[in-house]
Amino acid sequence: MSETVFRNIKFASAWKTSSSFFEKARAHQRTARCGFLLALAFFALASSAAAQPSMSRGEKLLPISYAECIRRAEQAFVAEGWVNIGKGGAFVNAYKENNGAYITCNVAPENKIWVNIFVASHSGDGNVPGGERVKLERQMENSGSSGGCNTPTISGIYLTFGDPVGVMVIDRQNGNYISLRYGKDENSLVNRMEGTFKCNVLTGTFTNTVYNSTGTFEYRFAADGSSFAGTWRNNGGGTGETNGRKRMALYRN
Repeated sequence: MSETVFRNIKFASAWKTSSSFFEKARAHQRTARCGFLLALAFFALASSAAAQPSMSRGEKLLPISYAECIRRAEQAFVAEGWVNIGKGGAFVNAYKENNGAYITCNVAPENKIWVNIFVASHSGDGNVPGGERVKLERQMENSGSSGGCNTPTISGIYLTFGDPVGVMVIDRQNGNYISLRYGKDENSLVNRMEGTFKCNVLTGTFTNTVYNSTGTFEYRFAADGSSFAGTWRNNGGGTGETNGRKRMALYRN
């Protein structure tokens, strides 16, 4: 065998070994890159702060579906008073005062889901991220199928975010029947909603006099009625997501 052929064989063997190594390395790099990008999102939560946020991460393997994971994530944020809830890819994110959080849902074997909860805080208290994360984990572990069917008092004023941004006033709560008004501020409550409130879920219809449209909505309230998140659909096919937090204050009729 010539020296040139021998060198080519050694080079091919080395290339095969290197290719296998670099392929595995790229897989780890992709995982690290995803984690790094998520971390960057956390650092952007409060760009005006000088100090880096403290963070906490927890992981759970739950025997639930992907859709159920996303639903629980939204409900977990609502139940713990988080606002500006958003979704994208396989995650749900939200904000609470100086804190930001992500709940991710990743498919696992045997019809299970890996649930990762990330909380970042600029509160200055290093115990805050871990405490908030534990609360969200407890909410994720609880299906809400048995203990969440109380009927809290939700009458009052809610500041709304998402679509639309404004004020929502629940005027009447008579058993399971709810009626309310909403608008861009307390002087323009010209739009009407009414529906049925059951198991912390308010479903019903709305009439928007500003855009001359009607439709349906579904809002899920926290156990104490302090916040909500949900969706609406008008009869023209338009949709939107709304969340809000209760404000105890007087308003003008």
